[in-house]
Amino acid sequence: MLLRFWQSVVFTSILICGSLFAQSSLSLSFLPQQNQAQWIQPAYQGLDSTQTWSVGGGISFDLRNNALPIGTLNNLGATLSEERKDELLSQLPSDILLGQSLAYGGAVNRRLGKWTVGVGYQQRLLTSGKVVGAELPGLVLKGNVAFEDQTVMGEGGFQLANWDEYALSGGYQHGNWQLGLRLKVLRGIQFQDYQVNSISLYTAPFGEYLDLAGDYEFFQTQSGTTAGWGVGLDFGAVYQPAPEWSVQLAMTDLGRINWNGAMRSAQFDFRYEGIDLGNVLNLNPDSFSIAPPIDSLQGEVWPDSVPGQQVMNLPVRGHIGVSWQLHSQHQVQLAVAAGPTSLYPSNLLVYVGYRYDPLTWLSAGVNGTWGTIDTYGAGAWVQALVPVASGYRLAIFAAADQAFGLLAPGQGMGLSAQGGITLGF
Repeated sequence: MLLRFWQSVVFTSILICGSLFAQSSLSLSFLPQQNQAQWIQPAYQGLDSTQTWSVGGGISFDLRNNALPIGTLNNLGATLSEERKDELLSQLPSDILLGQSLAYGGAVNRRLGKWTVGVGYQQRLLTSGKVVGAELPGLVLKGNVAFEDQTVMGEGGFQLANWDEYALSGGYQHGNWQLGLRLKVLRGIQFQDYQVNSISLYTAPFGEYLDLAGDYEFFQTQSGTTAGWGVGLDFGAVYQPAPEWSVQLAMTDLGRINWNGAMRSAQFDFRYEGIDLGNVLNLNPDSFSIAPPIDSLQGEVWPDSVPGQQVMNLPVRGHIGVSWQLHSQHQVQLAVAAGPTSLYPSNLLVYVGYRYDPLTWLSAGVNGTWGTIDTYGAGAWVQALVPVASGYRLAIFAAADQAFGLLAPGQGMGLSAQGGITLGF
């Protein structure tokens, strides 16, 4: 029933951080040789001036929360003592935010003079969670007995979206400008949207009765089928005013998906005094049943669902970035990105990076970030440009741009990892 929702959102999400909207790392916005970079900066096509084709792809994962450091999450066991529960609860903020994203796919691009055309595919999974109410996690972890003669109140939500993107892209380069545009057809795989506008639970002394009130709206699609369709648009531009300077901007995920599924909503306020079983010695096992009162209670709190539709706006994000080549081997990078979601009205991310090119085919970088759910982080990346045959080159990269929580246990509440490979010829 409804409390089961809080067990999944609060308890499971905190312990395994299973819910995430998040920003992909911005380090890819400064790596034009990677096909995977064009999902962040559409002006990139994974090509340099000597290449006609590029084929490649990659994967990215991002995890953020404001509740517990990554190191703490790694050390949690399957069972928790009362002392451990108290320790965890003392660390939690009153408003818990969690977000997670996973994306993988690839693209093929072809240069035609100053123009570039390409096709791509990407599958994406986004989850996000929000819990408002300092006592709700304690209710889930310790049960309502710990809140005897108290009222626990809160609100929150949880959203999961999984979809395919089929993309057609185009690019144009003229002088110091690079422009890119991508049109996307979106096929919905799964969508869940749980919004609890309010919930309160009062436990009377000695458990004599419970007062339960709530207001919620749930929507869920059926798994195993195409759950919806939509369209999306990305565009970007890169301008190089001088050989040592580069300025860029991009807008991604303009669009929406129309989902088909089942809706369930309820507003309730009642007192539950238990079930009177009478004298159990005189019960007739052939006629006695507790199903009717249980069914009545469930019907009030958890009514039957009805067919419905829901529109989900894509997690639109815009970013601007600047790079400055200090020396042939040293580059400084700065980027700012922002993109609101239904659960987090503000999702600003500031990225500061440094790039070092020790060899003509090898680059590495470090960066620091501020903003989004987890406030701050730090990480690193590496890229290799490897000639494999005459006119053929592999561009390989790996990044852990939000790894501070793993490097320094007890610090950092996010993790962002990416990898990819592109063949250009």
